[in-house]
Amino acid sequence: MNVEGSFLEGKSEEVPLAYTSEDIATAPWVDDADLVPPKVVLPADEPVNFVPWNPDGSQGRLPDGYELQLPGTYIDKGPVVVEQLGPGGDVIDTKTVPVNKRAGGGWGDPSSMPYAETKLPAGVYQIHLEGDDAKYPIVVGSPSEIASAWESDLRNEANQLTDRANRIRDLLAQDHVVRSTVRTNETGHFSVNVPSNAVTTDLKAMKADGQLLKDIQSPSLENLREFQSKDYNGTFYLPSSRPKTVEAPAEGVTVTVYRSPEVPLGDMSSFADLMAFLENQRLNETISELENEYTQRLEEMENETLRRVYTDHSTLVQAVPGAKERYLERSEFSEIQAAEDLSSDELTRETRHMQVALAGIGEIEPPDLGENPINIDDGGLNLEYPLPNSVDPDTVAPEIHWSDGTVEPIPEEYYSVESTGIFGGGGQQLVISDLPIGETDPAAFDIRVQAASSGDGGLIGGGSDEGVLDDRISATNPAFGGSIPTVNAVDFSTLAPGPSENVYVGVEAKPDTGYGQLVSAEAWNDDGESINATVDTERDRASFKTDGQGVHSVRLTFENDQGDRFVVSERVRAHEQSRSDPATVRASESTLGTYAVTGEELASARIDSSNGRLKIDVIADDSDGPGSLVLKPANAMSGDEHSFEVNVLHGNSEERVNAHVPIELHLEGMSDSALYWRSAAGLGGDPVTHDGSTRFGEVQTAADGEKQILYTYTREDGSLEMEVISSPGWTARITHRIARTIGGIEIPSPLSIAGSGTALLLLGVGILKRRDSQYMRMIWRFWG
Repeated sequence: MNVEGSFLEGKSEEVPLAYTSEDIATAPWVDDADLVPPKVVLPADEPVNFVPWNPDGSQGRLPDGYELQLPGTYIDKGPVVVEQLGPGGDVIDTKTVPVNKRAGGGWGDPSSMPYAETKLPAGVYQIHLEGDDAKYPIVVGSPSEIASAWESDLRNEANQLTDRANRIRDLLAQDHVVRSTVRTNETGHFSVNVPSNAVTTDLKAMKADGQLLKDIQSPSLENLREFQSKDYNGTFYLPSSRPKTVEAPAEGVTVTVYRSPEVPLGDMSSFADLMAFLENQRLNETISELENEYTQRLEEMENETLRRVYTDHSTLVQAVPGAKERYLERSEFSEIQAAEDLSSDELTRETRHMQVALAGIGEIEPPDLGENPINIDDGGLNLEYPLPNSVDPDTVAPEIHWSDGTVEPIPEEYYSVESTGIFGGGGQQLVISDLPIGETDPAAFDIRVQAASSGDGGLIGGGSDEGVLDDRISATNPAFGGSIPTVNAVDFSTLAPGPSENVYVGVEAKPDTGYGQLVSAEAWNDDGESINATVDTERDRASFKTDGQGVHSVRLTFENDQGDRFVVSERVRAHEQSRSDPATVRASESTLGTYAVTGEELASARIDSSNGRLKIDVIADDSDGPGSLVLKPANAMSGDEHSFEVNVLHGNSEERVNAHVPIELHLEGMSDSALYWRSAAGLGGDPVTHDGSTRFGEVQTAADGEKQILYTYTREDGSLEMEVISSPGWTARITHRIARTIGGIEIPSPLSIAGSGTALLLLGVGILKRRDSQYMRMIWRFWG
């Protein structure tokens, strides 16, 4: 139910009117405000806007596009007082929101409507202007969700127990209803004994971090609200609005809970603190430590292989300025040691320190190879790989990574660095000759080429000529006769678990590519210690329980239809407290190609990487798509220019959604001069700035400068193109500046402007932004 325009007819009280961002056209994809009717039911997890209004105020001789829609006029008055109501109608919390924003005021638009903006947890509220008595109620969130949150109170507006509550009270007093609380084990299984004369049993479940409710005999939502109002910023598992009803005895009973960052009807200040905490945590969270350099763990490598891997990393660390210092800060040694002087444990530990030291070092852009340069003939692999000019040839270290997870440094007798000759531009190339590949080898592989720059500028986050070259060329073994499954996604139950939380994970494969089933899973905690992992063959899902905070690794082995085995490895970061994230897609790579890593709120996803462009298809559960979408493509990005195509789809038929979906693009290591586009780069494109000065989004940078988040939104059908230029040249910077000036409007040709005065008039009208068309229509009303 919403308030009709007639709600204000004949009224004189000044009141704040409630709207969504789309209603007042502050959402960037909306051109015109629509103030009729003011809202009394608003969606949760979105900004709520309050416009102070005087229904009896004078509009003047030239009312603007806002005033034309309702009686009276907007007023610059505030603040707005928001009172949260409990089930009995009493005020349980109060919040004051300043009126400090303006809508309108674009080119040719003198209107500037004041409004207040805030976010509210799901609940029932009444709002009024400070010092005024005129109030009216609003509802934020689903009424059914709010009703279930109130269910335990069972009181009517007169603060009297309802008939149902009286009946339950009487039954409890007569022992006709019995309450019992049990705890699940670590796998989520439980058993409960019920009286022999029980007719039915209603089951509900709830959880915080697994410990907060431990000593509470009859836990309730109120207990969870109390934790939320204190120091707990983790995830809650809340009971379904409908209990699971069974008749005893019963086995295999499933009780449904839903994961949420907040408890319904929590106080507003705790909600605001939680939102700020989560925003800051996500902004400062990088994924470089989640990248898998090796599917095979260092501890599992043979000693000869491990020494070679250590030596290759040692060469890179010593060649790239800044890397050696970063390594020695972590190492137990004061200088880099020779491999033969270290034990297996020391080789493993020191190699890990070197991996961390090299993470975030400036990246050398790989060469454009065109067609795949790998050629396999008569059981021998041959490759000619042109090295970038800045590479030191003495640091080149090729490896072969197999689809069964094993890694082999390529022996020196099979590769060399040679000149390309005069006709090859006088550069150098890595040449691999007759590397044996046979029918006993796995189905697919990557040739990994690593090297360091020969210059002295390889600084952290540097440009494309200094730092580390790390490139992979994928190929398949022609002697392999089976099918090679295409992995669309590795799907986790959560990408932000707590320190002691069950995590479920599975492989989503492209249909008809020969995927069979999971056969085994292994997991390790942040210290590299093995932890228990199991496979549920019926659900084709693996599971493990996090063991403390930090990065956890999981390795999944699956079969194709013929029984051949393939391996993928992934990592998740366990936090001090579990976190409920928006729908998230993280890019990852293996010998089987680029794939998506997904968490909550998505049915699936897939990523296609081609010629520096990432195409990301996200499959949501319903036609409205997810409330927002977080994209973390860093592990599949290389070079200075990055293009993204995003499509949000839904259902088995993968139809396009019918919604503008807010997008967060998480990037790492971008330079301060990087340029961002919500389109292809160009004068007719949609430029995005750090300060959000265009309507196409904004860029936020972490305090240390290592992380950037581009906030933008899809088209109304869930599609979007984005382009990021990390190290732009003069032309790219000028293009971005001009596009910002003209607001992303396509420029007419000079001939069309010079041809007539009419063309000039059309240009002037064409540059109007958003709500300006509203104002122009108002002028036509008085002038036309």
